[in-house]
Amino acid sequence: MLYSMHQKNTTNLNGMKRIILTLLTVFLLIQCNFIKNKKNETPEEPEQKVKTQEEIEAEEKARADSIKNAEYEMMQKTAFGDLRFGMQKNEAETINPKKQQLGKYNYNFQNLYNGNNELYAVVVNSDGEKAISFDDALKNKYNNLYKIIETKYGNSTARREFPSIFEVQYSKSYWVNKWDLGNKQIVLGIKENSLNNYAVYSKISDLPMQEAEAKRLKDIKNKDVIEAAEKF
Repeated sequence: MLYSMHQKNTTNLNGMKRIILTLLTVFLLIQCNFIKNKKNETPEEPEQKVKTQEEIEAEEKARADSIKNAEYEMMQKTAFGDLRFGMQKNEAETINPKKQQLGKYNYNFQNLYNGNNELYAVVVNSDGEKAISFDDALKNKYNNLYKIIETKYGNSTARREFPSIFEVQYSKSYWVNKWDLGNKQIVLGIKENSLNNYAVYSKISDLPMQEAEAKRLKDIKNKDVIEAAEKF
C-alpha cells in the first residue's frame, strides 16, 4: 500500500514538472516571437507637412532679403574697389592706384585717414581745367563720373543744378549730387583748385567715422579753450 502511494505521488510530481516545462516553453516561444517582431517593425516616419504656395513664397522672399541685406552691408563698408572703411593705412596704400581711368577720363585718388590711421574717406579728383574750359571739358569730366556713379548706385538722393563758375569761386567747392547710402555717402561736385583752375571732385565717406574725425580735429584745435572751460 505504501508503495502504491509513493508511486502515485511520483506520477503526480512528474506530471506537474511536465506542465511547468510546457508552460515555460510556451512562454519562451512567445517572448522570442515578440522580440523578433519588434526588430522587424519599421519605425513610422513623421508625417511631412505639405507647404502651401504662400509659405514657399515667404521662404524665398526671406532668402532673397537676407542676400540683399548682406550685399547692402558690404556696399556700406566699401570705399572704392577693394578698399574698405576702417582699413589700416599700411594696407590701404598698397591696394588702390593713385591715378586711374574711369570711363573716358583719368582721375586722381587720395585716401583720408583718422587719428588711428584708419581709412574713413576716399577723394576722387579730375585733372584741373582752366576757366575757359569750365562749361565744356570740365563739365564733360563731371558728366562722365556722374554716369558711372549713377549706374552703380542709381539716382542721387539730393541734387542741385550744375553751378556757374562764380558759384564755385564763391564757395571754393560746390556739391551737385549726393548719394546717401546708410552710413556711406558719396558727394560729387566742382571745386576751385586755384585761381583759373577747376576740377571735378567726389568724396566717398563713412559718415560716422568722418564725423568722429571732424570732432577729434576740432577738439585738438580748441584744446586750450576746452581745458579752460573745464576749470569754470
